[in-house]
Amino acid sequence: MADFANETVHVAFRNFTQPYNPDLLTGPGNGGNELAIDNIVISDGPVNLLEASVIEVNIWLVPAKDVVNIALDSEVASAHWTLVDNTGRVVAQNNSNMILGQLQLDVSSYASGVYTLHLETSKGQAATRLIID
Repeated sequence: MADFANETVHVAFRNFTQPYNPDLLTGPGNGGNELAIDNIVISDGPVNLLEASVIEVNIWLVPAKDVVNIALDSEVASAHWTLVDNTGRVVAQNNSNMILGQLQLDVSSYASGVYTLHLETSKGQAATRLIID
């Protein structure tokens, strides 16, 4: 897989719900539905948090209404964060400067629900559950 590092790779999955007939065109009525997934990036870095440096993160004002406070290592100057809803959709992401290892996220414009907040810094990565009220 290293040959594909930082390249776009297209992967397709097929779910054949009816018998496949090679003499017919593919598509509805011949072998079921097709699902294509694209824009997959293969990197040569860690593939999960077990292989990466995991950082400790503290979050308060949860459940959140307007603002979430996040505290990391005081030596961390910036963090890339991604907010993912419970369906796996990326709701927001940004690079934020930290002040003494802390940052505030304005969550007032997001719908109520359970989210996963992913953080990546020069010291490592973390993921934590976040409830927005």
